[in-house]
Amino acid sequence: MPTTTWSVARVDILRPMGVVEAATTTNITTDDKVISTNLQDDYGVDDTFNGWYVMLLNDSDGSTSSNNGIVRRVEDYAGSSGQLTIAGANLSAEDETTDLILSRFNPDHVKSWYNRVRQNLFPEMAIIRDHQLLVTGQQQRRFLLPTTLRGKPTVVSVGEWPSAAAVVENEVTDPGFENWTSATDPASWTVSGTSATVNQEEQTTGPRNYNVFRDDNAARVLGATSGATTLLQTVTPSVSTQAVEANFGIAVYATFTSPAITARIASTDGTAHGGTGWEILNVAANVAEATTVSVGVAVASSGAAATSHYVDEAILIMGQSEGIVPSWEELLRWDWIPNVAGGSNNGYLELPYNLPEHYVVRVLGRDLLSSVSADTDTIEIDGELLEPMYDAVRAELAQEAASVSVMDTKERDFWFGQAAFYRDRSRSALIRRHISLPNPRIQVPDWGHGQFKRSIAR
Repeated sequence: MPTTTWSVARVDILRPMGVVEAATTTNITTDDKVISTNLQDDYGVDDTFNGWYVMLLNDSDGSTSSNNGIVRRVEDYAGSSGQLTIAGANLSAEDETTDLILSRFNPDHVKSWYNRVRQNLFPEMAIIRDHQLLVTGQQQRRFLLPTTLRGKPTVVSVGEWPSAAAVVENEVTDPGFENWTSATDPASWTVSGTSATVNQEEQTTGPRNYNVFRDDNAARVLGATSGATTLLQTVTPSVSTQAVEANFGIAVYATFTSPAITARIASTDGTAHGGTGWEILNVAANVAEATTVSVGVAVASSGAAATSHYVDEAILIMGQSEGIVPSWEELLRWDWIPNVAGGSNNGYLELPYNLPEHYVVRVLGRDLLSSVSADTDTIEIDGELLEPMYDAVRAELAQEAASVSVMDTKERDFWFGQAAFYRDRSRSALIRRHISLPNPRIQVPDWGHGQFKRSIAR
């Protein structure tokens, strides 16, 4: 989904309520003056901006300004020179021109109201989360949901990560870690890092070894005592590699999130492991003119004691625009148990039946739009979806203006009217433009005899 930076959103919110964009034309000195011929040319009447707020931004060439982010109330405006006299302490001197905005409303209040409104408009305005980091256990019917999924999930599906050895297009040699020169030397993989080691993890019976994802073996990696740890294979593909996209996925078991553990292609890392046991880690990268590709797992440098993780079932596909995706089958008759104990999670997903082990559970749901603090922060929506959010923020700003007791009755009534106008327009737009998810299927009862078919023999 496209995103919008806060610097753009802030101006767009303020535009119908009074905002002016300009730049200084005389470098700011160590005083309380801001001068802009942009203002002089367009606003020649004295006191035009008295009582407004000026927000100083970065230098006009994009470099960081000493006064970036400072917001001050305008005490006086001279139309003949475009000079603003501002309240508060003297500014820092600048050696070049600086961008600025002028607004009837304090820009910091706009940010505060946005951060509040994004919660008020949830779930109609939300991030769509496609969570694929849950992996089934041997007798597991309950799955902990992270805080990035808020409220009841919409769709729950299950799928199987393909057998790496059976994927014809897989370019990894010994992708299932089945071949070992010795118990500490996988035939096709290399571990690196101070005191880092790799060991053969063998399958057992009665009970089965959960830390072997598939077939007879996996690799257990003990992390470095200092610096980073990697378990990599340099692949010489049998297909074109130069200037193509590489997609790599691998099953990793870990119970820690720090140091971060990721799938890696050359120097490109994917999303970090969530510490929930088995997870499928993915990464994509465009290969330059190289004829080989280095892939595997990387653990970031940490001063903490060495930690172990397990690795199995690596798949590298060259050329296509996306990696391997399981074939999803929707699950029915699941329950969501909300978090009522105040913990840092979104409750539990519970099933009344067992699933085969080491299948991937996919949960579609919603999350709050991200809060913003810096101008470079982004909102995870764009285009027409922004208008309901913008109007909701405008309504709160107008309500705030109407609540200032020193205003006369006519001006207060005007802002109360503006608050009602923007609030109604936001609600109407939400009905038409809210972010939707696929509707779940009708839950047909099966009287407890539901079956789940495996696509790969164990």
